[in-house]
Formats: sequence, C-alpha cells, structure tokens
Amino acid sequence: MTETLKKQYELLQGPRGILLNFIETEVGADIDTPVAAYENKTIRSLMEHTTSCYFVWLAYFCLRQPYGSIKDKGTAPFEELRELYKKADETVATFLQIFDGKMEIPITAPHWDDEILTFTPLRLFTHVVTHEFHHKGQIVMMCRMLGHVPPDTDI
Repeated sequence: MTETLKKQYELLQGPRGILLNFIETEVGADIDTPVAAYENKTIRSLMEHTTSCYFVWLAYFCLRQPYGSIKDKGTAPFEELRELYKKADETVATFLQIFDGKMEIPITAPHWDDEILTFTPLRLFTHVVTHEFHHKGQIVMMCRMLGHVPPDTDI
C-alpha cells in the first residue's frame, strides 16, 4: 500500500509545482490580494494553511514531533512558501516510511486544547492530500478572479 501512496503523492506534486511556478512568475503582488469570495483570504495565506495541515496531522499528531512554528499567517516570502512545501514533502516521506505496513493501525493522541482523537494513518494521509487539492482548486479560482488565467493543474 505504501508504494501506491508514494505514487499518489508524486502525482500531487506535479500539479503543485505547475501552480507554484505560475504564481511566482505570473501572479506577482496579487498573491497578497484579499479575495472577498473567500472570506478575504489571500493566495499566500491558503498556501501556508495547506502546508501547515501536513505538519499538524502527519508530523505532530502521527509522528509525535514537537510542535514547531506553524506560520499560517499569510506572510511567508515566496521562497519560504517553497521551503514549506519541501518540508511537507519530507514529512510525507518520513510518515510513509515509518507507517509502512501500519496504515490501518489507529493512533490516539492529543490535538488542539488536549482533545484526545483517534485516527488511522491512512485516514490522515487521505485528509492532507484531499485538503491540499481542495485548496489548490480555491487558489486556481482566486487566480482567475484576480485576472490571471492559470495553466491546467488537473489530469
């Protein structure tokens, strides 16, 4: 199963790379333009939010790594955004290695406010991947709303 999940994640990285390159080269300052239809969020803030989901669920909850600095404030410079995605990639690689053959074994751990939750690694992997694609769609739409026609980031 882990090999399939690795391949699935690689398929996610391609569209992400296309979108990152487009935003960096074509969107410019509009990365920080609030979009009313999305509660005045910005492209940058959604990108930070997307990466922090990997850290919260895979690094902190599953891998029990200490809480680090979760930016998610919409202020990271673009190169830092790229670094956050690279760190998310590293987190996924470590997660898949450690949970190889153990994707259906429940993990119980505290979450925010010490609430105790139980999830399988497979469920959390599925959550972070679908979460990223959900926000990728929003970011693509935000680009369009701001007058930028993004490249195809789907199949």
